[in-house]
Amino acid sequence: MARFDEWFDAFVSEKEIPFVVWEIKAHGFVHRIDSGVVFEQIKVAPFGEKIVIKKTLIRMDSMNADVNFFLKQLAQVIAVSGRI
Repeated sequence: MARFDEWFDAFVSEKEIPFVVWEIKAHGFVHRIDSGVVFEQIKVAPFGEKIVIKKTLIRMDSMNADVNFFLKQLAQVIAVSGRI
């Protein structure tokens, strides 16, 4: 899956996506999840999820939408699922 990782790294770099730390409430706790953790989880996601993430990021970028909004949603999924 190196091609996806290369594309993703280039996307993050070219779009200058800033490093962000989110406070996510899940299961009665507040989790501090940063964009680096989200990036790592994206890279180890199953192939089908990577395709959806890539399409979503491309669509959001084409609409000049805030990509960090989507990344925060992924951070919430990570916190709720216990992936960290």
